[in-house]
Amino acid sequence: MTMANASAFWPLVRGERGAGSVLVLAATGVLVSGAVAGLLVGSAAAAAHYARTAADLAALAAAGALQAGEVDPCARAGAVARDNGADLVHCSLGVGETVTVGARRAVALGWPGIPDHAVASAKAGPAGQVSANDLAIDPSHPRVGP
Repeated sequence: MTMANASAFWPLVRGERGAGSVLVLAATGVLVSGAVAGLLVGSAAAAAHYARTAADLAALAAAGALQAGEVDPCARAGAVARDNGADLVHCSLGVGETVTVGARRAVALGWPGIPDHAVASAKAGPAGQVSANDLAIDPSHPRVGP
């Protein structure tokens, strides 16, 4: 490289000072955004899991209370749902001592436009009276949503 070429090249190199800082800042922004998104998804998944657990246990408790002859098995379901950090949103007694319940649990981390709670349904009763179709996800009760 001749001196003339080197002096023509130097202003180009000099104009790129600080470019590394901008790249580091952009990479940090991407990493922080990914971490926040991961926390939000994890929080929603945990709330859905806890809502399903509360609904399952509440349905089992209500079915047991119904078989034991208790007057209000839905009150038992509500107590079990509360003990598991959820609210009972519906409870209905079906044919043959079956019980269907729904539970809702708040999502710990929220963001505008993202649902603030998870909802789950469960059905319980004597063996042979609850089919695999009864256990399918009911589209009217989304796992996470309003």
